[in-house]
Amino acid sequence: ALQAGALVTGSVERVGGQLRVTVRLVDGQSGVDLTRVTREMPAGDVLAVQDTLVQEVARQIRAELGQEIQLRQQRRRASDVRAWTAVQQAARRREAGEAAAERGDAAGVKREFDSADSLLAAAEALDAAWPEPTIARAAVAYRRSRLAGDDQVAASKWIEAGMGHAGRALQAAPQDPDALELRGNLRYWRWLLSLAPDPAAARALLTSAKEDLETAVKIAPSQAGAWATLSHLYYQTGDLIDVKLAARRAYEEDAYLSNADVVLSRLFYSSYDLGQFTDAVHWCEEGRRRFPADAKFVECQLYLLTSRAREPDVALAWRLADSAVRLAPEQERQYQRLNAQMMVAATIARADLPDSARRLAQRSRGSSEIDPTRDLMYALAFVHTLLGDTVAAVEALKTYLVANPEKRPALAQDPSWWFRPLENNGRFRELVGATQ
Repeated sequence: ALQAGALVTGSVERVGGQLRVTVRLVDGQSGVDLTRVTREMPAGDVLAVQDTLVQEVARQIRAELGQEIQLRQQRRRASDVRAWTAVQQAARRREAGEAAAERGDAAGVKREFDSADSLLAAAEALDAAWPEPTIARAAVAYRRSRLAGDDQVAASKWIEAGMGHAGRALQAAPQDPDALELRGNLRYWRWLLSLAPDPAAARALLTSAKEDLETAVKIAPSQAGAWATLSHLYYQTGDLIDVKLAARRAYEEDAYLSNADVVLSRLFYSSYDLGQFTDAVHWCEEGRRRFPADAKFVECQLYLLTSRAREPDVALAWRLADSAVRLAPEQERQYQRLNAQMMVAATIARADLPDSARRLAQRSRGSSEIDPTRDLMYALAFVHTLLGDTVAAVEALKTYLVANPEKRPALAQDPSWWFRPLENNGRFRELVGATQ
């Protein structure tokens, strides 16, 4: 017997003019499939088929090894086998909670996450010197706060709980990068939800989140999750180069591919926002290849049509918009439809059809109920900028900045290529507070 922990098997079958390639990672002891991935591609592209097989096998092995290594590390650090067992049971309960969230089963989410937290509390009591259960409780609370979405009251409750758990973990282990990452995530999420009582407190909250996350990656440079959050946080501080560098580090350090779709999307958007369109095309295509059913990597194709990276193909823009909406989670589709239509309007503007672009943009502007942060007004300002409607562009930005006053310094420092035609306009400079 080979005594292998896992075996790689696969099959290739012809379906019309396509080849269907299936790759399976099989448990070496039980024969049970650990993962299975199927891809279809043109039958004539044999090299692409080979490349796909190699990459899928590598990805599956890395992901499976990641879980195995994490389990072994946990087991070595735990001094009580009952505590370790409870943590593994909690992980399964959390997985069940995530599945319930995908089904929209609120009662199931509560039941499974409550059970996970109870198991972790028991593990804490059994092994007080082991920080893993406390950190895991912070992670569960953070996840519940994210599942609360824009419900500030519900989210705030879980943020407070998570902060308490992270604080206890850091009292016991002040340099623990996982605990620092979680506290940074919780602080940043609190900032994103505008839960600080005043602007000064909001600035302090963002600074403390940044410090936690930067300390985490200084202690553990391979802390991919902290790099990923920093790549989003740096958008708030106005430095797009830092956004891209942090996203790149997250992608390089995510050895076990736990967050690759989000990081690839961020690499696309940071490249796009910087006007680095060759890189933007690369990251969009990489995301499409790895996550073909993910709305993010349909949307990136639509965004590219608004830039000089692509010709303004209006018919393609509409097809991509329809696909992005169809693939989006149901609760996001209303906003996604309006945002996709706004990008179609930008494509129509580039195609020199100004009246059609204006009509579509105006009916896609949304409302504060659909879009509390008024991001659609930001996109509307872009469409007006493409059309040369400077006054209308500044008015749309004014609405956006009323909802997001903290974004004014970033716009003053660098309006990005979307609004570069406005940077010397007096009304725009007055709006963003740019120095003369």
